[in-house]
Amino acid sequence: MANRYKGNPIGNASNALVRNILSNLGNERFNSADWTETKKYFKNCCAYCGKEQNPKDLVMEHAIPINKEVLGEHRLGNIVPSCKQCNSEKHKKSFEEFLGDDTQKINAIKKCMSDKITCH
Repeated sequence: MANRYKGNPIGNASNALVRNILSNLGNERFNSADWTETKKYFKNCCAYCGKEQNPKDLVMEHAIPINKEVLGEHRLGNIVPSCKQCNSEKHKKSFEEFLGDDTQKINAIKKCMSDKITCH
């Protein structure tokens, strides 16, 4: 019998648990001012395609995704601005996997990650 529902409830629940645990590691928190500074760091452009965006249209994207395979973290330094199209296309890939041989953008994201981990 074919599965009538999308997804795997057990897999989805465990993924939610992993996301919850990882997002609460450490005591680092970020606020809207931190997010504004991160967007400015990338000149209000998508970190992936480089297209300038209205800052309100940029979404928070995990450069290293938070999932069972990769275990990225929900913290400043792993958050980069993305347009909705790149966010959708990147999906579960790491930023390096998604950007392929675009070393300029890869290095910009790595620099953001290493600059005090806060991109300030």
